Amino acid sequence: MSAETQIALASPDIKERWAAMGATVPKMTRAELNNYINQEVTRWREVVKKSGAKLD
Repeated sequence: MSAETQIALASPDIKERWAAMGATVPKMTRAELNNYINQEVTRWREVVKKSGAKLD
């Protein structure tokens, strides 16, 4: 799945759509992506707890 995702993200159509939204396609290895996600979970965990937000 990772390889297919990389192929999709490299397509000109995807790059163009992201650029139209003001975004760029990130280039991360699987390990870098896992690290980023873990950092974001840690970063936002307390904010979500304090907000009282719940999944329905």
